[in-house]
Amino acid sequence: MGNRRAIISIGTLAWLSACVGTDSGDPVVDTGNPVVDSRVSECKSKRASGSTALQALTLPGESASYDGFECYHWSRSDERVRFEVYNFNGGCAIMWTNTATRRDVSHLDFTLHVPRCIFAGCGSCLYDATFEVDTAQTPLADDAKVRLLQDNCSDRPTTLGSWELQPGEQASGIRCGYAKDLAWNDSRAGRSGMLHATCRDGDACDEGLSCTKLSDHESMCLKRCSTTDDCPLPDILECRDEICQLKED
Repeated sequence: MGNRRAIISIGTLAWLSACVGTDSGDPVVDTGNPVVDSRVSECKSKRASGSTALQALTLPGESASYDGFECYHWSRSDERVRFEVYNFNGGCAIMWTNTATRRDVSHLDFTLHVPRCIFAGCGSCLYDATFEVDTAQTPLADDAKVRLLQDNCSDRPTTLGSWELQPGEQASGIRCGYAKDLAWNDSRAGRSGMLHATCRDGDACDEGLSCTKLSDHESMCLKRCSTTDDCPLPDILECRDEICQLKED
């Protein structure tokens, strides 16, 4: 399935020039804007024109969709490192802006901002974002820790997630969890019964899927399996208890 999500390029990146803090209490000192390219999607949790489905998420070179998961993917190619986040949750209809702050070669923060602190009262949305860093201009340690922060106009940004780099000229990695507020977003997109859509006890999932309890408050249509080879996303899923589930740490 092709990737049809709408993308908005952020033409000019602002960067922080003051000492601020985060929800972890860490001091942040700007050492210059390291990002050479950034993109943030429009709301994905709405029907595209003439469609009854969510805009699908596919990683480059992959044919399977990561819908239903919040994923943090990174890849290194020569002197560029690309950071991607898929299906992070935020307020609806936000046209995000972003800043980047490198504290030192081992610590980098990307921060998403709500323009003019305007929030629409229409629920939540899922979004994607991409950031690319030229390490020839802005060196990063091979094992750098990189955070994605969200500034909702509060005193301290909150941490949405993070990437942890590993050595290697062509190295890459991905880490996923179940996306937040899936029931709300699935209901808007007409995904009832589909793979990795939310469900309720007794709801019918599509053939080959089972309505599997994830927590006290949420269940998901997951694929039945005999081995991990049966799972659609072997980089993040494994066959456990005859169900394709997220790999355990």
